[in-house]
Amino acid sequence: MCAAAMAGAVGCSTAGGPTVRASGAQATSGVSSPPAGSAGVSIASGVGSSASKPTKPTVAVETPLNSGLVSQFAVVSPTVWWAVVQTNVTSQTFVVRSVDAGQHWHDATPKVSGVRSDSVPDGYFLSADVGWLAINQLSDTADTPAAPLYRTGDGGQSWQRIGTTPDHDCALDFVDAVHGWCTVLVGAAGSMPVSIYRTTDGGSSWALISRTAVDPDPSTAGALPFGCDKTLTFSSPTQGFASSFCNGGEPYLDVSTDSGAHWQPLSSVPFPGGTAPSGGAGLSVPAVDGRNMAVVNLGGFGPGASAITSSVDGGSTWHTHPMPATNGYWNVDLIDSTHWRATDGHVIEASDDAGAHWRHWTPNVSLLGQYQTPLTMHFLNPLIGWAAADPGGNQPQWSTTDGGMTWKKITIQAGPYALP
Repeated sequence: MCAAAMAGAVGCSTAGGPTVRASGAQATSGVSSPPAGSAGVSIASGVGSSASKPTKPTVAVETPLNSGLVSQFAVVSPTVWWAVVQTNVTSQTFVVRSVDAGQHWHDATPKVSGVRSDSVPDGYFLSADVGWLAINQLSDTADTPAAPLYRTGDGGQSWQRIGTTPDHDCALDFVDAVHGWCTVLVGAAGSMPVSIYRTTDGGSSWALISRTAVDPDPSTAGALPFGCDKTLTFSSPTQGFASSFCNGGEPYLDVSTDSGAHWQPLSSVPFPGGTAPSGGAGLSVPAVDGRNMAVVNLGGFGPGASAITSSVDGGSTWHTHPMPATNGYWNVDLIDSTHWRATDGHVIEASDDAGAHWRHWTPNVSLLGQYQTPLTMHFLNPLIGWAAADPGGNQPQWSTTDGGMTWKKITIQAGPYALP
């Protein structure tokens, strides 16, 4: 996905609404501690001895910790949360669901053998009842590109196999129960070919609608540029956005109005100082409400610097709102085009009027991760949100119901694991 400085800019579309989120309902979390009673090292006892038979030396045998990883976490309503948990030793996958804001968790794992084997599931959870799960086997190769795709319409009580994904490397994105995309983004030294597949029947069938190829292979007409890394999201069955992060030069923001088949650039998003930094810079997924837009500028233009740029005319003109200076960097969540939250791990900055006024406070817990980098905040609305480390950070997740003033620890129960 994105570099560390872009942790707050990874996003997805909201559930069928008109707003594109800078960090939406699908998110990731850190590695958990092992369950109670597990041991990290076992000692093999020495064999008995006698005067004629020397004692064999004691040998220390290291046993891998059987621990869980929250690979996906989705808050789809104030009370309904989903999570996908994988284990590192037994190769199990658990899909769990809470209907009381994380107080209790219920198993919603598909009763399919492939889910509890050597798999890397890719889920997308649209609402309290509707979700998809692609079962990608670790042994998948270019010769077996498709992954079995399952769908639930009853909150995980039952799952039906509806077909396969068009590619085992594509990421799912749905705006309603029938319109969705599976996008393949493959990084290549600062550039990225793209393949966009679309479904209009809930994932039963897919059609390739756009491809950005590597020369000399041809790209489709109106495809995205090859240069720079990209993040794609869709706000409606017809409208989509592609933001970029470039190792050098100016990042771009493209829009599609025909479901991702053709793309056009919006006007250049200005950076503080007027030019994009040469050392690498990027743009987040935009928050869009009609013609009101906001996007985060990331990277390269000074210690701790970042900015939010907004537009009231669909991206024709822009106004830049620099963030305060900090010794680290800001992780920013654009809840919508006017409500913004940011943290450097120590304080939270908040605006509820598109940057006209700002508030800041020190939360009741530290929002710094294992490596002293700020956690990534995600808000469902201006009051309800959560904060989490990147995968592998071995840090707790926190939830808030008062806009980030106070936070409490989230514990996800999945099989024998109590995560984080």
